[in-house]
Parts: sequence; C-alpha cells; structure tokens
Amino acid sequence: LNIGSRPAKRNPKGGVESLRAIPWTFAWAQTRMHLSAWLGVGAGLNSENEDDRATLREMYEEWPWFREIISLISMLVSKTDFSITKNYDELLV
Repeated sequence: LNIGSRPAKRNPKGGVESLRAIPWTFAWAQTRMHLSAWLGVGAGLNSENEDDRATLREMYEEWPWFREIISLISMLVSKTDFSITKNYDELLV
C-alpha cells in the first residue's frame, strides 16, 4: 500500500540505512521510543565545565528558541517508554 509521495527507501533493495527520514522517525514513534528526537541530547547538554553550564543556563533564560527546544525534548522524553528501549537494546544490540 503506497501512502506516501515517495518510496520509503532510497534503494528498494537496501537495508535500514536506505530508509528515508520520515518512515524511520515514524517507526521510532510507533515503538514509543522517539529515539531520533532525544538520542544524544544528554551528552550534548551534560558538561563538567562550569563555563559551559553557565552558557547553557544563559541560553535557556535568554533564548526563547533554545527554551522551546528543551521543553519539546522534555515532553518527548516524558512520552518515551524506556522499558521498550531496554528490550530493543537487549534483543537487537
């Protein structure tokens, strides 16, 4: 059943790496993992350097765009079912 304007894969014979972004993100959303939205955020925001932390606080207080991104990520993480993530990690990784 073709429900999109483009094929789901760039190369019909390719594997996961040939998936287009929309079906890839849709698949993660359906598993309640939302992986493509939050993966790497913790590493990007976690810093031992106090100057970096001060910069992040300043960005959050003064940049509405940055504050909205953090708010959206918080909402996505609250919807994420990490027990499913744990199962994927144990079975597939």
